[in-house]
Amino acid sequence: MLKKLLLILTLLCLGSSAITAQDVNVGGTSTDVEIEQPTETEDDVSTAFGVLDLSDAELRVIAENIFNLTKSISEEFYISDGLSLATYILRYMAEIGEYELVYKDMMALVKAFEKLQDQPYDENIYLILEQIRKLQFGTRKGKLFVKFFSKSEEGIIYNIDTKNEEEGSSLKEIKFVTIKNGAEMYFNEVDTKEERVEMVKWVKKEYRIKTFGKYMFHPDIPKYIESYFDLETPANAMKIEYKDIVVKVGTDTFFKDMDLKFKDGYVLPGYRKGEKPIPSFLLRLGAKLVKVKTSIDQ
Repeated sequence: MLKKLLLILTLLCLGSSAITAQDVNVGGTSTDVEIEQPTETEDDVSTAFGVLDLSDAELRVIAENIFNLTKSISEEFYISDGLSLATYILRYMAEIGEYELVYKDMMALVKAFEKLQDQPYDENIYLILEQIRKLQFGTRKGKLFVKFFSKSEEGIIYNIDTKNEEEGSSLKEIKFVTIKNGAEMYFNEVDTKEERVEMVKWVKKEYRIKTFGKYMFHPDIPKYIESYFDLETPANAMKIEYKDIVVKVGTDTFFKDMDLKFKDGYVLPGYRKGEKPIPSFLLRLGAKLVKVKTSIDQ
């Protein structure tokens, strides 16, 4: 039973973080979202409630960690902190064991929590979930991972449609993010001295050629990064590696529209200086000659 409760908790936490970002346009504008139940195949049979590896005590610790992470979301950087929370939820779900969570399970969990909280989720959650066929969790090459399977060959598409008003920037528009069918994320907590040194170096290292290398971190991130490990945080920093997740951007360069591939990044839960929050979600992207390091600052 506790295993089922943890899965419900992770889905509702993911949904709760998404509710705070209602101004983002995701997948469309319809206000009446109808969820069409797909025809079930062998690939759509859930293994989420099979034999899992963690004890009830270990699962209780994970549930408490997720609860503590929800309390660290700041009003100023709620999108950045929400992404960090969602990433950690996926990481904890991978820790549960080797299993698959299919579309009908995700929808059942979300519907169940809507009844518990006595109000519906924002339509954007459904516009994302209805594009997912299943999620596969487990461990590969010593790292926890999640693999995304989409209903469409085009993948899972998250529309952003945001113009960049920054003067002098060659990046003119952020169009949409695509999680391709079969895309993967790998999770590795930063808990050794070597990993901490690597993270600080990664954050502080700027690109030599400014024309093609964009260093776009919030100024407080490199300024206070070395003191991050002195903070009392709800979870360790975590490195994320990405495969087959891209963002379509419009530029005024020779390349015009291009796909920037997600490479890697870090999440820094509870990042702050005193009482002042600092963006917690960091990302490195690249395509052709262009390289970008950025934080999500809303």
